[in-house]
Amino acid sequence: YSIEHSFVNDHVVPTSLKEVVFQTWKVLQPYSHRIKNSLFQPSTQWQQNPLLQKKSLVLEIDVLDKKGTETLNDGPAWKPDEEDWDAFRILHFPAADINLNPGTLGNVSEYAKKEMQNKQWIELQSYPLGLYQKGREAAEQSLKLVHSLWPMAEMLPSITDSASQISNLLALNISRVFTAQGKRKIRVFCTSHEHVGGIAAFERLEEFEIRYLSQTEMDCPEQLTEVASQWQPDIAFFSHVAYDTGEIFPLDEWFSAIRITQPACLCITDTAQSLGLLPLQFTQADFIFASCHKWLFGPGGIGLCWTSERFRQQIKGFYWSGEALLEKNGHFGFSGGRDFSALAGLKAALELYQSSKPNLIVERCAELSAYFVKCCEEKNIMGDEWEWLASPEAATSPAVVVMNFLKNDPYPLYQILNENGVHVKCIKSENINALRLGIPYFESKKRLERVVELLHRALGKESSTADVLSSEDVNRDGAKVQKSPASIH
Repeated sequence: YSIEHSFVNDHVVPTSLKEVVFQTWKVLQPYSHRIKNSLFQPSTQWQQNPLLQKKSLVLEIDVLDKKGTETLNDGPAWKPDEEDWDAFRILHFPAADINLNPGTLGNVSEYAKKEMQNKQWIELQSYPLGLYQKGREAAEQSLKLVHSLWPMAEMLPSITDSASQISNLLALNISRVFTAQGKRKIRVFCTSHEHVGGIAAFERLEEFEIRYLSQTEMDCPEQLTEVASQWQPDIAFFSHVAYDTGEIFPLDEWFSAIRITQPACLCITDTAQSLGLLPLQFTQADFIFASCHKWLFGPGGIGLCWTSERFRQQIKGFYWSGEALLEKNGHFGFSGGRDFSALAGLKAALELYQSSKPNLIVERCAELSAYFVKCCEEKNIMGDEWEWLASPEAATSPAVVVMNFLKNDPYPLYQILNENGVHVKCIKSENINALRLGIPYFESKKRLERVVELLHRALGKESSTADVLSSEDVNRDGAKVQKSPASIH
């Protein structure tokens, strides 16, 4: 009362609330990118955790494209720094473990989880047709985002099952069509770099005959045209990015070379390791497919595919029972009951990807990969026992580094990394003996330094695997690490 009384008696003219807000905004705006939403979240009684509300997706950082844009007060353009990225990770991908294997399964963002756990899905559990309708709405919204993110003329996008299941359906339906035409064994061109989740159905079904291209044929379009003329493939099945080496393949060049003599050849593109990382700019592909739980960091079990008019006319469809969730996708979009909340998770994953700017994601991944390689080389952990198969200098995925062991088994090191909460891909085959590290755009340099330090200690020339971890080492749960008796030297 005394304060208010003094205020009135002194005849002080109060500033309007609108002016106070405006002046405060002017002071803070130049520094807005350093105000952490994770630390200063608005809180009200009527809206809990608004950062994750459906109608208000607020990112921790104001991500910009690499050319930069001006801030709202016409100040200079800025780019997110390490603090910004770390705040973004804490908000959307807060796991303590370091997942450097999103090429198998990526972390699902907190925003996607929130959308999947929305109370509307729970309330609809007793209303089957309501669940279908809600799922249909989420699918429609997701496809609009897909159209915006990956515009492909004359290609129809569909939401499907994940890549391995679609590969099964693809092989079975191609077999159905070609067998009805009375064809010989269906001939398939591919490389030795295809993942078992993509090519195995074609390898294991007796209706198909596989020919793996040699490196010379892959490098020389003229030779590829010649071998296509001789062997007459019906299918060309190639990954956009090799799962084992991270190499980016020139698919339009290959497809064009094959079609010089084989214009009817169906061209299939597996983008499992590139969707969410690289532009999908193909002019020759008939069928493109990928999972959404890898580099899009979406829910498991959902994928995307794109089909050309020629492919749709020839193959007709994948899903033949029931009615398609979206009528416009015909038999290429899935049908039947499922966990429709995953479609809300897909929509959220696409929104987060779009908000984070695809070109900035590529730039950030390349920056982190280069930093990781630099740190490894500064500590000289490679020596003469490893080689980089994928690195920032190579024509490979910007997010992938592949450390190929020339002499030793990488598996014991893979186990040590797992025990310490660092998860990578171990690949052992006739041609490669490696650890593949996929570095997500939301990771931090500080956490990558931890990985390098762990590698350095584990690969010390003076130590075996049994004594590379000191008594002070703890795993991700805070417990003492059980040391492995195997040797990696």
